[in-house]
Amino acid sequence: MILVINPHIRVGPPLSLNGGEARCYVDGADCGQLLVVAPELGLLLKKMTLDPGTPIDESAFARFIGDVDASAQTLELLEHGILRTVSDETRPPVLFTRRSGRVHLFDPAALMPFCGGLSDVLVLIAGIPAHAALAVAAVATYRQLPKVVEELKGSPTSVLGVVAILALAIVFHELSHAAVLCAVGGRVRSIGLTLRPWPGMYTDVRSVYLLKGRWERVAVFVAGPLATALISDILTVFALGVGGALTVVGSVLLAAAWVNAALGLINLIPFRGTDGFNAIRHVLSEASSVSLPPSSEENSEAVL
Repeated sequence: MILVINPHIRVGPPLSLNGGEARCYVDGADCGQLLVVAPELGLLLKKMTLDPGTPIDESAFARFIGDVDASAQTLELLEHGILRTVSDETRPPVLFTRRSGRVHLFDPAALMPFCGGLSDVLVLIAGIPAHAALAVAAVATYRQLPKVVEELKGSPTSVLGVVAILALAIVFHELSHAAVLCAVGGRVRSIGLTLRPWPGMYTDVRSVYLLKGRWERVAVFVAGPLATALISDILTVFALGVGGALTVVGSVLLAAAWVNAALGLINLIPFRGTDGFNAIRHVLSEASSVSLPPSSEENSEAVL
């Protein structure tokens, strides 16, 4: 069996997350998740992408995975679409793959050309005034919450209005993740509904692990909470602008602002699966360089 590299793969830098050993993340675009490999194997795969269509150097692979034809890791590389047979090398990448517990809704790629002006620094800096304004809004409106609750109790239509606003806010939250990831060089394949780790929406941001810059990765996860804070700020301004909690419309907007803000704060708590957890995880991550030992056929050194 003659194997070649999939020309569409992307290999991330060696990353050490949660204090563990450095690992490379490889996206073959043919499965629903990244493949985690040793840094040396990741570097070898990255070198191979410079010369697509050439059969793999089995002796080079043998240093990391043993006998290419008999290795379980070879099968794993094939399943993930990282390696392909010669007859399959020109097949285009799979842009979306189904995963258990998820329902794909749409590919946000068509919306992303409008996000070229975003930057990781802008997102990180903007988060401070957005959340400061949210704190001010909370202090200014918390006394009106009992009136808001009374206004909504006997009005199913108002409750549905709050739910509709929250649904739109969540979509905007997910689009913010996608926009920042695309702006810093990543690729988002899917936005949809998920049941894991709890019911809600998801954005496929797995290519964040292919970004070399630490603060680029952090900004991708911070973008969602930033969007949530901004939406709550805007809803509060509009609620007060139409009479605060004294009108039905003001009550709906203010209730949506508070619930949205509460969801945003929960999402910042650093337990597994939240944006807060992922942001802190990447703040504490370490990127390292790795080199391949020269083989008998080569004397140059490549560094990832």
